[in-house]
Amino acid sequence: MRLNVQTNEAEVQCHQLVWREEERIYKQFGLFSLILGADICYVEEALEPLWNTIDRLLSSDGSVWLAFTRRNVPIRSVLEHAARRRFVFQAPETEDGVYIFTRRGAKSWQKGCSPK
Repeated sequence: MRLNVQTNEAEVQCHQLVWREEERIYKQFGLFSLILGADICYVEEALEPLWNTIDRLLSSDGSVWLAFTRRNVPIRSVLEHAARRRFVFQAPETEDGVYIFTRRGAKSWQKGCSPK
């Protein structure tokens, strides 16, 4: 991703998001308007620290783009962890795909859904 940003001379910053290190990351970089994740929901035990980290570091009007592929964790578990932290989501057409999460009530371009 960093190479892509450099090649395209984009004005963005990319940082690795290490779960359970949200306070160190917050002190160093502050809040993020966008958090991207791909193929990171493969162990149920990781969902709690993942969403704790996202909840701490995402700005109030930010969004999380999560590319999901079913491994050992059903999407329902991911959505339940997000909902506990008052996130809503826009789902892809199939279960596997990119889910876009925002905070409930955030002014955003996407419409949210709740887990079914």
